[in-house]
Amino acid sequence: MIPELFSVGKSLKAVYDFSQKASNFFLTKKIDAFNENPQSEKSKEFWAKLKDDYQEFEKIMELLIHHLISAESTVKAKYIRNLVDSYSEGKIDWLMFCRMNFILSQIYTFDLEKIVEFYYGSESKLEKNDEERFFTLGLVNHVRNRSNVVDLAMTKDLEVKYEKNDLGEIFVDCVLHDEKIKISQRHQKDVEKSFDCYNNVMKNLLHHK
Repeated sequence: MIPELFSVGKSLKAVYDFSQKASNFFLTKKIDAFNENPQSEKSKEFWAKLKDDYQEFEKIMELLIHHLISAESTVKAKYIRNLVDSYSEGKIDWLMFCRMNFILSQIYTFDLEKIVEFYYGSESKLEKNDEERFFTLGLVNHVRNRSNVVDLAMTKDLEVKYEKNDLGEIFVDCVLHDEKIKISQRHQKDVEKSFDCYNNVMKNLLHHK
């Protein structure tokens, strides 16, 4: 029995050691991704002041380490960096910084583009499966539509529509500003293409008259 337990123990230790190495390697990759963007002058000034305030520095680092360890991708680590920059540049206060980090930790990486598209894309719509998730996180509001007085007296289910809110806009601006710019530029190009198409149609119509 003891040799068997010893053998199992060795196997478990080997698995644990491997998982620790893999975890440390992945954390290093996330830290590298976090450090990719250069610091702004405001951010440099903020961190320079923290040298004399160890408690504040420790508070921020504890939060950062926690979220970097739990981040499921290097992409998420870059978004955490965007949040840190927004806080260090004075765009958001500490409470909002903590709240944004919590929201970011609860949302999947592949969902982030959807929320940017909802706020700044050409069509502000969400799929059914996404609506409640984003609403639960506070990134959108819902509005119940009542078309007439009769609906007010009825107990039937009413249609729920989702709309933008201040928290969602702050989240996109602080965390996803690069994606916001890309989508806005893409939307602008789509508008320009539509306008050019309209002009060409009008020219052809005038030419045939």
